[in-house]
Amino acid sequence: MSLKIYKNLSEPTGSNTCPIGLAYNGKYYVYTSQPRVRLYDQNTFENIKVSQSVTSGAQGICLINSASAVMCHSSASVTYVELSSLHTTSVTSGAAAAPSGYGQVIAGNVSSGEAIIGRTSSGGVVKANTSFSLSTLSPSALTGTTAISVISKGSNWILGTSSGKIMEMDSSGTVSTNITVPVTPAVSTPNPQIIGLSYYNDKLLAITDLGLAFLYTWSTSTLLDTQYIGYSIAGSSSSCLCDLGSGSAVISSSPNGGSGGLLQEIYYECGKILIEDSLILPTGVKTLTYDPTTDFIGINGTSSAFTSACSAKASKTDKIQVPTRLQDPAGLDIEGRVIRLRKSKIGSSIVESDTTTTIGSQLINATNSRSYIEIAVRTSPEKFDVREFDA
Repeated sequence: MSLKIYKNLSEPTGSNTCPIGLAYNGKYYVYTSQPRVRLYDQNTFENIKVSQSVTSGAQGICLINSASAVMCHSSASVTYVELSSLHTTSVTSGAAAAPSGYGQVIAGNVSSGEAIIGRTSSGGVVKANTSFSLSTLSPSALTGTTAISVISKGSNWILGTSSGKIMEMDSSGTVSTNITVPVTPAVSTPNPQIIGLSYYNDKLLAITDLGLAFLYTWSTSTLLDTQYIGYSIAGSSSSCLCDLGSGSAVISSSPNGGSGGLLQEIYYECGKILIEDSLILPTGVKTLTYDPTTDFIGINGTSSAFTSACSAKASKTDKIQVPTRLQDPAGLDIEGRVIRLRKSKIGSSIVESDTTTTIGSQLINATNSRSYIEIAVRTSPEKFDVREFDA
């Protein structure tokens, strides 16, 4: 088990809701219904700083560089937030209303100092930069549909749409890959909405408003796996996806946007959708945010929730190198095959690597803090050995 409930907070005043948040470098930046941005310490949930009043109806927040974040709203406005002082700047020129009730309507690229924002009107997205300038990108692939989920992929962007399409777009608005998720078997509508995305090492995980997850090899548009992972209704603050890095993600769901919810950890790097852990939540979920520095997951709640926001801790997901060595007899190094099975809950182990080694000690990647069964195979003569270890 890797997910653990950590702490919770209630908004000091207002209607008891913290709909969006940003976890970053041990801090938790939360938009509250007053409306303001509040800065909390992740360890204590102590409120350190409060911003001036900002535009109401915030729908998403992301980093745009190492010192600033940008928020989008249900009205045609974008708010820049300087993270150390919480000074805010509102920009309306070139802005558009962002879709309401989705968890990934905005994404940033810290290296380029850009962010892409979905909008309610079809046919395009809004691009923001660190110069407080907003512009519209209108690729033909978005004609007649809206982008409701956005993630960065290197210098490009992956967009999920209201018509079941997933596409890759560069910063000029040129679309390359463009696929549509399967509509059979149809669950309730012929065009599922893509409400969550996660990408790692040429694998793309997408979730829909029907509670289905699709896993692709992105470079070839090859569908690898499909799973039903939970009840979900887009636009009802009931399901969202958050990347944990290295092929892991968390997804939240709550029946009909209710006051309770479920958090599930998914591992997908090896070509299968593997649910590794789950956690019952005291709050319905609006958005999720993850800080890889502290392994803190910020869970922002709905207005009817038991608490405004709560948090969980995840196990590390980064890759580390763990040595292995084949000898037969003892003291004589040999070549061989090493199969590493990543252990999870019962029935959920998966082959994370399958490597042919050379003679001597070999360094093979493993996921930090996870448990493994390693099988060493010699083919001539045919022999095998097994060991267990924690990375």
